[in-house]
Amino acid sequence: WICFTDGDNQYDVNELYHLSKLFHHYDLIVTFRYSRIYGTLRTFISYSYNLLIRFLFRSHLRDHNCGLKVIKSSVIRDIELISSSAFIGAEIIINAMVRGYPIGEAGIKAYPRTFGESSVMSFRHISNSIKDMFRVYKKIFRN
Repeated sequence: WICFTDGDNQYDVNELYHLSKLFHHYDLIVTFRYSRIYGTLRTFISYSYNLLIRFLFRSHLRDHNCGLKVIKSSVIRDIELISSSAFIGAEIIINAMVRGYPIGEAGIKAYPRTFGESSVMSFRHISNSIKDMFRVYKKIFRN
């Protein structure tokens, strides 16, 4: 198993213990934040971003960019990633979903970051993520 998490202490890594109870059911476990710690603009952008992903890729998941995910290493070896932006987390989920891997969701609590600043809210990062989103869409649905 491979765990992805942000490095700014917004997630408690002890949540992995609870997520490990799902390991025998799923090949990928995606988390969603059940506590909102962000301002209105960031919440709106995140909501819109996830809505667009759900629409384009026919996904039922709540949060494609939550910073804590756990995935079997065999799944990572089976998928080809093309994103070079923050969309990479969503691309992992989408590729696993398209290939039919069982995906589970679990709610986690998010905490205010204890250091650093978010870099994903800049216009450049948002536009790069949108470009990658459409590149992945084109790759998956090109036929």
